[in-house]
Formats: sequence, structure tokens, C-alpha cells
Amino acid sequence: MTAAMETNSTDAKEAVLQFIAAFHDAIATQSPKKIEALLGSLILTERNKYWRNYEFPPIHLAGGAMITPGRIAMNGNRLEIFGNFKISGICIIREDIMQQYGQLPLTGWPKLGVPVSETNYTATFANSAIDFGFAEKNPDCLRTVGTSILNPPPYPFGKPD
Repeated sequence: MTAAMETNSTDAKEAVLQFIAAFHDAIATQSPKKIEALLGSLILTERNKYWRNYEFPPIHLAGGAMITPGRIAMNGNRLEIFGNFKISGICIIREDIMQQYGQLPLTGWPKLGVPVSETNYTATFANSAIDFGFAEKNPDCLRTVGTSILNPPPYPFGKPD
């Protein structure tokens, strides 16, 4: 879907920006209960000695915007949770993000010729960050959002191998 084809409704844009803020706040709490309260039930997709990966179902927002299935990862040895998701049905430009979060330093750039590759900008906070990804094939529209804590707590039982 191109930027011209996607809805640009104010309701959809506000709904996505509010979801991004709520998602960031839930992840920043590092509370699985608060994350599930926002996203609904999480589906375990992968588990190993160190991590548990979950997906959450699509979330339909106002104005036709949609949060496509996202991912939550939880470290099994310490409390560290991060997550990401994709946005569809609306084109949110970088200036819209900057109005909400201020200056966004460039933190990643696309690989040449890889259309799914992204240019990334990051908003940082005291102990967390939100990463905004703009795909090379449609660089004007926000494609992915990821959030994580910056200073995870120390390993309570020693660093895993």
C-alpha cells in the first residue's frame, strides 16, 4: 500500500500515536500483566533457555489503521521485556512522530537494494527507547515501532552462558 492509498485521517493518526505511547508505557513498566491488559492474550511462539517469544493478534484502530501482529520477548533469567509491531492502513510521516517525541536521531539505515530494509530513528527516555522504522520501499511512512528498556536490571542468578 502506498502513502497515497493509505488513509490520512486525523482519527487514525491519533489512534496510532496513542497506541504507540500506551505500548511504550506498558513495556517500560516491565509488567507482563500491564502488557497483556493492553494487548489481550499473548500467544507463546518460541521458548528456549533464555527467552520466551510471544505474538499478539492484530489490533484494529480508528480510521482503518491497524497494528499488525506484533512480538513481545521476555527474558527468562531476568526481568527484561521488549516488543515491536508493524503499522498498516495509514501513513504516519516522520514529522508527525517528531511533533510527539521531538528530535529523532538517525540510528539505523537501510541496506542498499533491500526493499524491506528500514531507516530507523529513536526517541530515548530516562530508561527506555522507542525505535521508529521507515521502510526503504516507502520511506515517507512509518512501518514499524519497537520499544525496550535501556538499562535492564542485573542478572539475579549470574550471567547466563
